[in-house]
Amino acid sequence: MRDDVFLFIKLLDDIDMADSDIKGDLYECMLGKIAIAEQNSQFRTTRHIIKLMVGMIVPTPKDVICDPSCSTTGFLIAISERLIKHHSDTIYKSDEARRRFNDRTFHGYDFDNTVLCIGSMNMLLHGVENPGMRYKNSLAKADDDAEKYSLILANPPFIGSLDYEFTANDLQQIIKTRKTELLFLTLFLHLLQTGGCAAVIVLDGVLFGSSKAPHKTLRKILVEEQKRDVESERARVDQSFLVPKTEIADNDYDPSINHYKEVEYEAAEYDPPKVILERLAELEEEIAKGREELDVMLG
Repeated sequence: MRDDVFLFIKLLDDIDMADSDIKGDLYECMLGKIAIAEQNSQFRTTRHIIKLMVGMIVPTPKDVICDPSCSTTGFLIAISERLIKHHSDTIYKSDEARRRFNDRTFHGYDFDNTVLCIGSMNMLLHGVENPGMRYKNSLAKADDDAEKYSLILANPPFIGSLDYEFTANDLQQIIKTRKTELLFLTLFLHLLQTGGCAAVIVLDGVLFGSSKAPHKTLRKILVEEQKRDVESERARVDQSFLVPKTEIADNDYDPSINHYKEVEYEAAEYDPPKVILERLAELEEEIAKGREELDVMLG
């Protein structure tokens, strides 16, 4: 582990352990000063984006949650804070409920031991005593985590392409590709339970634009095998809405919103040109008068 990380740990050891808010805020500040994220292509997701994503999935104490590229655990911490804020009675109603929250609710993977240590400590300082943090390259190692999690949040590090021999066989069986942006999304689908939910950041080309075969294959999987009907009552002029999968299939599984969104054009009414010119003349006269008064004031 790097010397600067040891220094941070030593400094944290002197802080009053009774106040988790102060500890958490201080630790977040310290994380922002560490350059290790840039060295390992790991980036902190901004807090307002994390808050938006967590709010969309509405976690509950019954969920089993994972970030397969957890870095310093920003998503997991945001979920824990929301659960404590809205479900503290359920979380702390018994010793068993408390153990479930601390030991079995949160899971994270990362392939950097130093970052994993930082993330584990960050979780502890935000009130989660024993999260399931594991050293793991999510794309390269198959395990028994299939359909294990009900919620997944992630902002994975997209690093281009990997050699086939370094990617998990169970992912390659779903979609044959070397692109990390496709492999990560495939991984998330592989890890989700039936009825589970994911909020993840993906590259633009994953859903839009690219006409390459693996991209189309993944889009077809998303359309044909995944479902979200909470938008069913919204109109196509709204910001978001539901589209029948047959319609997306007819568009070659291209989910670009311009294929489906309807635009309402409202007739704009304007005053006659003569009236507008009269108003301009009044404004010009008012400006000229104000300028004269300013000249007098300035002598």
